[in-house]
Amino acid sequence: MKGARLKHVGNSPMGGTLFEDGILHVGKYGYRGLGGKHPLYTQSITQRYALGTRLITPDGRVFRYAKCSATRTTGFCMMFNGGLFATVGVDGGAVLPVAIVAGDTSVTVTIAATDGSNQGSYEAADGAVAKNELFGGYLVIYGASNDRENRMIIGNTAKDAGAGTITIEVEEPFTEAHAVTIKVEIMANPWATLSMVAEDYISVAGFPACGNVTVNYYFWCQTWGPIRISAQNYNLGESAGERNLWFGPDGSIRSSAIQGATNCRQHAGFLIPRTSASYGLSGWMMLQICP
Repeated sequence: MKGARLKHVGNSPMGGTLFEDGILHVGKYGYRGLGGKHPLYTQSITQRYALGTRLITPDGRVFRYAKCSATRTTGFCMMFNGGLFATVGVDGGAVLPVAIVAGDTSVTVTIAATDGSNQGSYEAADGAVAKNELFGGYLVIYGASNDRENRMIIGNTAKDAGAGTITIEVEEPFTEAHAVTIKVEIMANPWATLSMVAEDYISVAGFPACGNVTVNYYFWCQTWGPIRISAQNYNLGESAGERNLWFGPDGSIRSSAIQGATNCRQHAGFLIPRTSASYGLSGWMMLQICP
């Protein structure tokens, strides 16, 4: 359209594109019936977009649509708090109830009574699975011959607590046939369980645009672009060549000098402003998690 001005552009792993006025045009794999508008700097108890939807602002910052699994009240980043949903196959003590034929777009898997999107994180893993709970998650099929097929999940049937089976629908047909002895691993949508957890066994997801977030509320989480994140009073950039930044276990920022050369912390980004030996900064940076 001649003279049209695009305000926001966003792409989700479910095929949605976010245009001006918050209209989500859902593609092949998208939810139906999720509409309305969720302003960037607010939280909402009502889900407006598919989790993982990507929003790009005119200046190039990137945000992902997420759900809070534990109330956040600090000035640090939020974490991916969901574990592996399930491991099915030889290692998991179960086999596929039904073999996969090349061209299939679904797979039936056995869920144990201890499986769940948490695996020891934000709620009890009891084997219960809600309808389409795994939408936007991922599945991998592999075996002794190292056959590997990764697919995004676009739907699943429900089951009550305890052991049982569910049917998972994937984005595209499986290329190969797979016997019932094959192994399957399932990871739920990572944007469904963001929280503040300070520990060394978790990765940072991003910074909530709305500030504090209430449990079970939906929000936009910044994952890329200019931002200031607390550096726990470290004077960043006072050492020559100190530009790369890393996340601490609490979601705050650390410098290379603090982290040390052998520490494998998660990369956070780099300092934007110029610094000197006598003038460090507290956190203005180019965030680099998910572009």
